[in-house]
Amino acid sequence: FLLLCNANTLYCSAIKCLYMNARSVVNKRSELQALSIGHDLIFCVESWLKPDVLNCELLPSAEYTIHRRDRVDKVGGGVFLAVRNTILSVRRNDLETNAEIMACELRPNSRRNILAVAFYRPPDSDLNCLKEFKKLLRLASRTKFDQIIVLGDFNLPKINWSTGTATTGDRIHNYFTKIVKDYYLWQLVDFPTREENTLDLILTTIPTRFRNIHGFDDIISTDHKLISFELDLKITKKPNIKRVVYNFKKADWPGLKQTLSNISWDLCFVPNDVDLSLANWSDLFLCAVDSHIPKSSSRNVHDHPWIDNEMRFLLKKKDTQRRIVNKVRSQSAKKKYDDLRCAAKQLLAKKRQEHAHKLKESVATNPKRFWVAEVAGAIQALDPNKACGPDDIPGTLLKYTANEIAPFLCKIFNMSLSTGSFPVLWKRANISPVLKKDDSTLVENYRPISLLCIASKILERCLQHGFLKDLSKAFDKVPHLQLRQRVVLKGTYSDWLPVTSGVPQGSILGPLLFLVYVNDMPDHVTQGSTIALYADDSKLYRTIDSPSTSISLQADLYSLQDWSRVNAMDFSTSKCKVLHMSRKKSAGSLLREYYLSGHKLDAPVETRDLGVTIFDL
Repeated sequence: FLLLCNANTLYCSAIKCLYMNARSVVNKRSELQALSIGHDLIFCVESWLKPDVLNCELLPSAEYTIHRRDRVDKVGGGVFLAVRNTILSVRRNDLETNAEIMACELRPNSRRNILAVAFYRPPDSDLNCLKEFKKLLRLASRTKFDQIIVLGDFNLPKINWSTGTATTGDRIHNYFTKIVKDYYLWQLVDFPTREENTLDLILTTIPTRFRNIHGFDDIISTDHKLISFELDLKITKKPNIKRVVYNFKKADWPGLKQTLSNISWDLCFVPNDVDLSLANWSDLFLCAVDSHIPKSSSRNVHDHPWIDNEMRFLLKKKDTQRRIVNKVRSQSAKKKYDDLRCAAKQLLAKKRQEHAHKLKESVATNPKRFWVAEVAGAIQALDPNKACGPDDIPGTLLKYTANEIAPFLCKIFNMSLSTGSFPVLWKRANISPVLKKDDSTLVENYRPISLLCIASKILERCLQHGFLKDLSKAFDKVPHLQLRQRVVLKGTYSDWLPVTSGVPQGSILGPLLFLVYVNDMPDHVTQGSTIALYADDSKLYRTIDSPSTSISLQADLYSLQDWSRVNAMDFSTSKCKVLHMSRKKSAGSLLREYYLSGHKLDAPVETRDLGVTIFDL
């Protein structure tokens, strides 16, 4: 699909930053999400993350790009840097060495780039860890980075930073102070960060760009101080494009319902022409809506649903009081801040619990009959927060006017069935590219999400005789004609283009159509082999007890390769894995390489399957 962007740029001269030593961020995600409000860069060490924790579980992917380096060999450690998407950033894996180091390049406009680094040195590590840190600085200098920012827990308490010298004869402490001097780094933290020790440091080549550096405790539980500061840097920022949306808070719902009740909807109907009938209805409906609901511009807000206005107000009040504490340093101000911090933590837990309860209570029904009452019920079951499709009719409008519009939609549905024609407007979709992997510079790392006309989903729901959840990218492979789509990115629209394959993601019947298409796949393997299908995932498995059975398994892969070619559905070989499961030591003699579509399949020790990590027991 096509990615669009707006070339306009803005400038920001105060980048707000936050540093934390989390000691496991997994069980503190709600607090992290609340603390992220108002911060552009978030450095985190001792994240304790593993690959099965997704970036979007930490912070909204629409708001932040998270560059992380997890510890892979044992529990603990790990670092990441979260960069607000309004700031251009690129991961610099080429500068990262064999230590817990994450390097990220921030790109100012027409000026030298800035290297931001998150670093963690375990307290029991030897000199080699600092040698790897020095290697990073050497690589950065060769790459001509002269604006460097390093934040991390160095676990080196015996240094007098007012003189820059070690207070002990320890070799590691002295080696580190020499690194700081040799690479012209300034250390800016002048307060204890854990008990009486200054373990968490800010090292930089641009000390004059830093201001308002403070250490503090907040709603996140950790035995290290959090550090906030601002960077006086002129950084190119991507514009946050405003959207024009209906302001439902100022809607005249009674007036709109009365207007809709007075309209003679039969005037919209054109016999045996479902497309023109729907177009007439859509124009008349939106005309009535525009006369009763004002529009306003809106910026994209991607907070988690439990961070509502009440929560944001209390968080803002807490942060304001923290700034007062930093200025006046009085016990009364500190007491007030502690009270607000405690209240914010309690309210955050309460809001998240209420949201979880609301989700449990909001399970929609699944109406299946084509009667006005059932259509109205299907409309009422809509999620009003879902994005609208090409017809620009939000779910909130449909939901609040369900009784008034249900008779007409019921007629449209029945006309569609009787004529065997699905409205052309409902065959169109806006495609929103959503990043599904870390590297945002690769087009293949984006998942195209189809935003369909919400009214079309009501018809599909009435047709459906069972509930199937939305599936994934495999739907893009089902060949067909007539669908049209366009890419929508930050308020910019591409031209309409024909869709040569696929079923729309987000549709009700799409999963069922896909399953029908792949249903014969198990018929193409030999006896003794089994294929298990779930959504777009397939597993081919067989007991291997001799070289001949492994040959049979490879023959099955060739057969599936032929099936994919005939059905125009290519397997994603980069995602296909071979997993050997055995408790027998002698099983190693039966291991062999397997190939699919000319690619040798990886054989990892463990792999993630439907959210569960599977490994050789």
